[in-house]
Parts: sequence; structure tokens; C-alpha cells
Amino acid sequence: MIQTIQLFGLPFVNTTQSTWYTHIKTLLHNNEKAFLVTANPELVLRSLRDPAYNRILRQATFITPDGIGVTAASKRMGEPLTATLPGIETARELLRTADTLQKRVFLLGGRPEVMKSLIKQLSIRFPDIQFVGTFHGFGKEAEAAAAIKSAQADLILVALGAPKQEQWIASVYDQVDHGLFIGVGGAFDVWSGHSKRAPKLFRKLKLEWLYRISSHPRGFEKLKDLLLFVLLILRKKSHL
Repeated sequence: MIQTIQLFGLPFVNTTQSTWYTHIKTLLHNNEKAFLVTANPELVLRSLRDPAYNRILRQATFITPDGIGVTAASKRMGEPLTATLPGIETARELLRTADTLQKRVFLLGGRPEVMKSLIKQLSIRFPDIQFVGTFHGFGKEAEAAAAIKSAQADLILVALGAPKQEQWIASVYDQVDHGLFIGVGGAFDVWSGHSKRAPKLFRKLKLEWLYRISSHPRGFEKLKDLLLFVLLILRKKSHL
């Protein structure tokens, strides 16, 4: 049984990385159905600003703390989460398991050139995965929604960015009887080689967020949201 902690009105998964990865691999092995959300501070802020988006997130099967910002906030608020569970690592573990079990994988998101490189890279890295749907994220959402009904996918990775990826998942979730759905943000860019993940030193120091902000086209906007998140935590702390 995966335990949760309520933070910002959302139930966050509260467990170790090893327990979490074992759990999601079991879900995939058993052909179960789940909606996974990986929530960073930017996504949390959006959920607080947008009631409709908040309702979508609350439909998720699991919400994990994606990034040191959420876990640090949990400690500050007196409800410490056990571990940070990076979304890109969760998705990578699912792909590894899908390859071992020869599962059916559906991909949506990214630029056309990114998707072309992505399929090539993933096919090399995971030769036993069956890719049953590959759609870029530029005007293909409706086409992908129609295709998901017949795809019989076991794992569905959606890289449309928040809030579009969670909105798309919510819109098609009831149309299938099984499959693990997860929004993966910019993971396709990293896996395809079109952008780089933070160097190991940044990850070891838990500064991956800083690298992403500094290298992102909307870095200033993301930094502003991060500062707003910090102010929100400080204000909540002052009222405890």
C-alpha cells in the first residue's frame, strides 16, 4: 500500500524510491490502469490558481514529488516527504520494465524532429518494446485521442507539458481499460538528444532545477514561479 501526505490540497506519494519503482513495475507487469502525475513547484502553483486543473490532478491515481522544491517545502510545512521521485526517472524505470516484458508503448508530444530522433533512440535502447502509437505534439492531440482506443497500450507517455498533458490524459483515460498514463514534460527532448539533462554534479547536489531554469527558453518565467512558490511556503509556515 502506497502511503500519501496531503500538501497544497493534493495527496503526494510518500515512500522511498525503491518502493515506488517496485510498485509501478508491478502495476505494469499486472496490466493495471493508473494515471501518474509528477508534480514540481510550477505544477503545484498552477493547481492552486486553476480550480479546473486542480480537479484533474485530484483524479490522478498517484501524485509524486518531482523535484527538491516540493520535498523541501514538505519539511518546511512539518509534513516531510520521504524522498523526491523525479518524473524522468519514473518514466525511465517504466520503459526498462516495458522492454523486459515486451509491452506496448504509446508516445505523444515533442516537436516532429524530436519524435523522429526519439523513436530511433528508444528503439535502440529498448528493442523489445512494441511502439503502438507515436504522435508529435503539434496539432496531433485529437488524432492521438482517436488512436488510443485501438492501441491497447500498456504504457502511455505524454510530453505536452503542463497543463496540456494532464488535460489530455484526463480526456482519454476512461476510453481504455488498462494502461499506465504519465506526463513526462521535457523528457522526450532529453532522450532524443535534443537537449541535455543536468550534469551529474547538479543532480548530486539536488540543483537540477537550477540547470533546467538556466537553460530553458522560459527560464525567467520559471524562476519567477519558483520564487512565488518559496514565498507561498514562507507564508504558510508563518501561519502554522
